[in-house]
Amino acid sequence: SGTTSLLATVSVSLGTFAEMPVTYCDRAYEEVMTWTEKTKIKYAPNKKSGKSFFRYGKYMKAATVGEALRLGSYGLDLLFDFEKGLLWSTGGPKRERPPDVSKDAGVSKEELKKMNPTDQMLGKMYAKWQMWKKTFKLLDEHKMTRQQLKDMNNEQDPEGGKDSIEVAIGRREAQEKARTILKAIKAEGGRRVTDEEVLSCLQLWGFKENVNRGNVMPE
Repeated sequence: SGTTSLLATVSVSLGTFAEMPVTYCDRAYEEVMTWTEKTKIKYAPNKKSGKSFFRYGKYMKAATVGEALRLGSYGLDLLFDFEKGLLWSTGGPKRERPPDVSKDAGVSKEELKKMNPTDQMLGKMYAKWQMWKKTFKLLDEHKMTRQQLKDMNNEQDPEGGKDSIEVAIGRREAQEKARTILKAIKAEGGRRVTDEEVLSCLQLWGFKENVNRGNVMPE
């Protein structure tokens, strides 16, 4: 029936979202995110290997954060090197809190362009860190592992869209519920799906907010 088809669709459809991040300890973020372009830094002797040896050899000569980035350090290098004890600050200006470049903070595109490259980069890194902290909290609340999240990320949405983490997790739970219901229906001789069973799946299913069509938005 149409209802059974709906449940079957729920049980196989899943969107995709941003790739799993490389994450570092909170202490690394909390320290590095307070640095500015002119914060003074010091690097440990070069003990790296391969391509990292040559790249580190260039930016390890930097005396400030801004200089390190100009000499080839990536933003994630700052976190990695600090976490591994290869980099530390030695003085100069620091900020009390990370630069917030999000729309929620009221930062316009024009204001963002006026920021120096270091602040822009750290601000974007901080925003991603906050997003993933919320994601991992959601995983804990829904008793999901990061591997399960990665597996979800690798499944393509048949409609080609991309979902938020919250929507994807809700849809995964709806899928599991639908599979359980369909299994029970088969075991009971193929009875009709009840309205309550359909509702139980739809209540779990995550829906994207439609912000593009004004005619379907609430008054």
